[in-house]
Amino acid sequence: MERWSGLPIATKDGELSAVEGKTMATIIPRVPIRLLHSSLSVVRQFTFKECTHFYAQKCLKRTLFSGDILGIENFKRFRLFEKDNIGQEMENFVQKLTFAKDDPTVSTTLIPDVMKLIYLATTKSEVSLIVDLLHKCYGQRDTDEEVADGGNKIVPGQSHSRHFQLGPLFMRLLHILKNTETALAVWQDQKLKNVFSKTTCCLVLMDLLYNEGQYQAVIKTFCQMQEAKVSPVQYPPDCTTLALAALYQMNSKEALVEAKQYIEQSRKERSLLSRRSMLFAAGLALNQGDPVYALDIANHLCNDSNKESIFRNVKVIAFAQLGQMKDALDLMEGGLWVDVPTQSRVGTIFSNTVETVAAKVRESGNQDLAHRYMHIQNLLNREGLLSPQTLNHFVERPILRQRKQISQSFKSRPKSLVPTQKYLKT
Repeated sequence: MERWSGLPIATKDGELSAVEGKTMATIIPRVPIRLLHSSLSVVRQFTFKECTHFYAQKCLKRTLFSGDILGIENFKRFRLFEKDNIGQEMENFVQKLTFAKDDPTVSTTLIPDVMKLIYLATTKSEVSLIVDLLHKCYGQRDTDEEVADGGNKIVPGQSHSRHFQLGPLFMRLLHILKNTETALAVWQDQKLKNVFSKTTCCLVLMDLLYNEGQYQAVIKTFCQMQEAKVSPVQYPPDCTTLALAALYQMNSKEALVEAKQYIEQSRKERSLLSRRSMLFAAGLALNQGDPVYALDIANHLCNDSNKESIFRNVKVIAFAQLGQMKDALDLMEGGLWVDVPTQSRVGTIFSNTVETVAAKVRESGNQDLAHRYMHIQNLLNREGLLSPQTLNHFVERPILRQRKQISQSFKSRPKSLVPTQKYLKT
């Protein structure tokens, strides 16, 4: 079983200790009798099911946006359909397109076949063939139309309908194949700018680069998107989230400065940023020792009861780093009195939040703070509000599409007025 670092346990003697490096099978036998009352409540939270779920989540591949948001899941379903439809004719189909690539008389009629090949391609040679066919179908023709139009270039992001879907489809294929080299090449190819100058292409490309750990390339792609004015807004929410996620993973002073610039510019332009992007910025500020900026973000966004517990952890860590232990303990204790019917109370205080506060209390040497921390920590254990995951693990969770749930409450049901009855005169 996965070894884990336990939460700080408040003993009856006023000391702060932790059960570290123990498996679930060996925690209880090694706990002294005088600690059973305070530690059993901790052990009770970490059932076998919860520990297995936490271990599985920790071993997942690092992804940010789910395939449903990027359109990859739907692409895979069409991919299976096309493979089943073509059957044994795949080799002949590829050979036909290879001959057509060198035929000067064939250009626009290849577009449906290119789209079909995008769904079927699996090898590097087939991907290279798609790139050559895209150059044949679009590259030279776009240049001729610009000259015929008096040199007025087509505005990126507002290309003609003939470019519909091919760019995003090809990017999704490269995302599945993890082909970052080709994805960057076609994104930067000026001859294919009208095919790939779409916000969806940029989003899929940035997610691919993020998954492969190429964080500098993510930032570079984001800047290129802004310079090319692919989107009508300067800071698209999803792309900005990926950019701030890359800066969060880079975790440097320079990354924090750049993240502050993004947020400041987006506020000036009144662009809406996602909560996850702001949480990345707050986490980066905490990691780089800037709790004041993290508090500013948390105070600005902590206005939703469903998200309050997340930013409560940010504020507690920030107050602890600032040495304001009274405020930190007040916030931890305040989580005990939050009771929202639609919000789960299980695991609302993260493990690194408690560890940070415990370390600062231990450093202060203040017995009053230690006794108060003991009392709050025991209450949190008893109510099941401690979570084994950390704030960093929560921030890096995949972003899923929130589907609208059909409410069955009385207030949500459609209402109709009873028609007035016309009584007969007697």
